[in-house]
Amino acid sequence: MSCGNVANQPSLCDYSRECLRTISVIWLCNLGRSPTMARRISFSTICILVLVLAGCATTPQSADEATALQADPAAKDYRHFQCDHSFQSCGHVPYEELLANCKFEDAEACRVLGMAYLDGPLATDATRARTFLRRACEFDSPQACHNLGEVLVGQNAPDEAAKLLTRACKADVAPACASLADLLRDRKSVDGWQATALLHYRDACQAGVEPACTALLEFMEKDTAQVIEQLQQRCDSGQLRECAVLGALYHNGVAVEADKERGLALLEKACNRGEQLACQELGVIEFNAPFKGGDADSVDVSGLIPPLKRACEAGSGWACFRLGLFHHRGMGVSADVDRALELYEAACQADHTQACNTLTELLLQGGHGVTAAPKRAAKLYLDRCHGGDLDACYSFGALYLHGQHLPKDLDHAYNVFRATCGRGHGDSCTSLGVMHAVGQGVPQDFEKSHKFYKMACDENHAMACANLGSLYMLGDGTEQDLDEAKRLFEFACERGESQGCMRLQMIEQMKASQQ
Repeated sequence: MSCGNVANQPSLCDYSRECLRTISVIWLCNLGRSPTMARRISFSTICILVLVLAGCATTPQSADEATALQADPAAKDYRHFQCDHSFQSCGHVPYEELLANCKFEDAEACRVLGMAYLDGPLATDATRARTFLRRACEFDSPQACHNLGEVLVGQNAPDEAAKLLTRACKADVAPACASLADLLRDRKSVDGWQATALLHYRDACQAGVEPACTALLEFMEKDTAQVIEQLQQRCDSGQLRECAVLGALYHNGVAVEADKERGLALLEKACNRGEQLACQELGVIEFNAPFKGGDADSVDVSGLIPPLKRACEAGSGWACFRLGLFHHRGMGVSADVDRALELYEAACQADHTQACNTLTELLLQGGHGVTAAPKRAAKLYLDRCHGGDLDACYSFGALYLHGQHLPKDLDHAYNVFRATCGRGHGDSCTSLGVMHAVGQGVPQDFEKSHKFYKMACDENHAMACANLGSLYMLGDGTEQDLDEAKRLFEFACERGESQGCMRLQMIEQMKASQQ
């Protein structure tokens, strides 16, 4: 008997799997609390035995599904693809297994399949992509809601897209907040859209979404009066978050004439009523106050601990990071490395990039009272990668490329870079170009190297442009073109890439020798 051969009706395998899933949930929920745990574990063991004895080791699927998968080249393609954008499939997880997991309400498996059909490695199929992403969103994957929202924006379905992006934004998916603000700005169909867009741009910008910061500045220049008016109206009606934003604008003199007293009053009003954003802003103001005179050495650092703690507890990654530095260095408090690491991690979870980088570097290298823990650092990179941080994805792949802190795995590194390059990450595309140019883990192929360098150079990546110039200079993977090589070297050199400057001198010497 095999579950894969039974169609249209539940089998012993199906019931046994559901039994095991149920007991697993019960076991996890009651771990360490229930006096009947031994009986539950015994029952789960019975479930496992039934699965094995019944021949249920294969993935459950109907006969129709099995036939379709065998005929579908996508299934074969997926087996050869190690990692997709979320890296959930690292380790050659086959298409069928992801499909089965998706059926069992595994949101990430559904999202992985949706993204695979959206932009690779599976053949593009927008209908399948939407189906899998919608299921993942329904299974409470905010990232999938964001992905599907982006798809629907491109397919001119703004109303449904707005609902999905709103859901993802409320779950702290920062790029979704930026996309939602873009949608509001483009449509201009909702009353008070200016203030709402401002809030979403601000949230995304604070979380490190750089295009949102640029859009925020442009937006404030064009719609200042409407934004301030709408924020004031909402604040007057008791919406505390709007009071906090308005208070910060007045205190800092952004888009309005500075009025520190009015700004502080609005912030204190909102903070006293429980608005964390206002408390965070007040903590930053209190922290900066002693430094206004410019003499940092005269500051009593211990007096900065309370406002930092207040802001950190309100969710400020900036405050958690600085509080972590004080604990790490023993400034104003007793040195406590473990507490410092906790604060760095809290700041990183609040999307403070410097805190994330500090924490992962300490865990990779050790020192400064910290014991090296490269696997934990890799996990942090992976978690941030799952959250959409492409730099973290790249760093995760680089660990396997160089093999300094984790076992070297060039196949793994290549596939991570490939997925991240496909989303426009210049460092990843450049690394792929280098791997193909020198034959590192892949056959040497200058044409592929040219392709990846060009992808990165088109995004103004200076090192990629310098390397692309070298291919033109030497005629590797393309016809020799010294003029194009010189142009690329000049471009890279102007952007501070030393290799571009050095190669520019070489190309000038080559051209001179040919005259």
